[in-house]
Amino acid sequence: MKMKNKILLLMVVLAFSGCGKLDEQAYTFITPDAFYKTEADADASCIGIYSSLPAAEYYNMINGLGCVGYTADGRYNYQNTGDIIDTDELMNRVWQKQYDVVRKANTTIYNLEKSSISDAVKNRYVAEAKVLRALAYFRLVSLWGDIPYRDNPIFTGDDLEMTPMAKVYQNLVADLTWAIPYMWSKTEKPRGRATKQAAQILLARIYLTMASSARSYNPATSAKGLKPYNDAFKDNISTYYQNCKDLCNEVISNNSFKLLTDWKTMWGKWTNIDYRNNDEFIWSSQSATGEYEGAGTQYPPVHSEYAPFKRGMFGGFVYNYVTSFNVNDLRYTWGFIWEYKDMATSTAKKTIIERWRRHVNNPDYPATTTVVNIINTPTLLVRENAYWIMCMKKFVDQTWTVGSGAIDMPYFRMAEAYLMFAEAENELNGFTQAAADKINPVRTRVNLPAYTAGQFTKEQFRGKILDEYLWEFGMEGKDYYDLVRMGQLEERCYGVEATQDGKDIVANPRPRTAEDYWLPYPSTEKRLNSFMTALDRMNFSK
Repeated sequence: MKMKNKILLLMVVLAFSGCGKLDEQAYTFITPDAFYKTEADADASCIGIYSSLPAAEYYNMINGLGCVGYTADGRYNYQNTGDIIDTDELMNRVWQKQYDVVRKANTTIYNLEKSSISDAVKNRYVAEAKVLRALAYFRLVSLWGDIPYRDNPIFTGDDLEMTPMAKVYQNLVADLTWAIPYMWSKTEKPRGRATKQAAQILLARIYLTMASSARSYNPATSAKGLKPYNDAFKDNISTYYQNCKDLCNEVISNNSFKLLTDWKTMWGKWTNIDYRNNDEFIWSSQSATGEYEGAGTQYPPVHSEYAPFKRGMFGGFVYNYVTSFNVNDLRYTWGFIWEYKDMATSTAKKTIIERWRRHVNNPDYPATTTVVNIINTPTLLVRENAYWIMCMKKFVDQTWTVGSGAIDMPYFRMAEAYLMFAEAENELNGFTQAAADKINPVRTRVNLPAYTAGQFTKEQFRGKILDEYLWEFGMEGKDYYDLVRMGQLEERCYGVEATQDGKDIVANPRPRTAEDYWLPYPSTEKRLNSFMTALDRMNFSK
């Protein structure tokens, strides 16, 4: 958000269709008072908010900050060691994209609330806009802590004061609590729009973040970076865990969405079946033909170097993440693919070799193995033969051809409701049968053994549930947040091996300190806003 830019309340409506003369007036400028008259106007305004949520910059940055992924783009290699600098262009764009969502949502809310549209109609669209704004602000406050907070598009002056982190969270809770009763059901709007369950799981995630971050604060470790959470929320940890648990239970019990029993059936687009918009995806970005493989697309290039087979910023998984899996886990045996570096490029051999059995570190492993067509198309291009490239098969469009391609990126899915419930229950009551009943369906569907209630202490299960988050949501923009709020950023990231072949000759220490629990404010924003200083805003030393 450019702080010195004034918000111009102006809607631009394309006013022509079909063929026309070149000198015809192409656009009509409509003031908000003239636009916000009907439900169709409210609907159009809400739709316009969505465009910045699935920004590629966000996933490229966030997937490289934790212990799961790394970047292969030389311009951003510092991310692999945790050194995010205030001039980082990716971070700057992430900041701007999220505030773009805020700006659009504020304009929609402000104009709907003063419109003549009936309360029965306007409240539902205001609720939807508040949920979208809450997701953007949740990303911002989780990454930066104290941030400029606006809830309307009207302001004067050049600078915006910083809003304390605790106040931002309080605002998010208030907005979502108000919005949830008005939100759409699964069938009332097209998929991709936020639903009541989407708002509930977002609020559950916010409560869990406040509770677990405050609990995880430790002045003796790098988790001292969580001091602001402990200062703000230490007196309400149990209440927030209970609120998280209750919301997750509502989402699970509602049955609008469900945990799929076959993990593979929620991923990708296939020749005869389109698994996108499945019943596990509570809320996801929507794909579009032709958008997925191009440069600068809004759909995240999560396939290592390709999107799906063109160079992007993101590299792949660190080797330590690879070896953390049980070899029987479907998320391991089915979810990943490798390109073999010596593969011939003839048409007959344009295939992908499945090579994911922990052999990447074994120089004696045979140069040939079972060949499978991961993407069955004669136009498949095998590129980058100089080294291994790891891809995540769960994001592969199986019907991909040049100029096509489609994928949905889930913001929230049902597995998260199950795992958050299990975590909150453990913190409140220990590893009970109720906690086991929620984590086990996530494990057994991927061929892992079930846990038994009481099998672990509360402290032991914290490590188990973090493992499950990392395995289940690999490359979905989740691991950094879970590592931070559980106070494990340094512990889980130190020593991970991250280069283009998935491993280092000498282990990369990849240190994480208390300062890495928060991103620096973008330098461009600090120049624009005098309230944003370089002071030690998190008071790590105290």
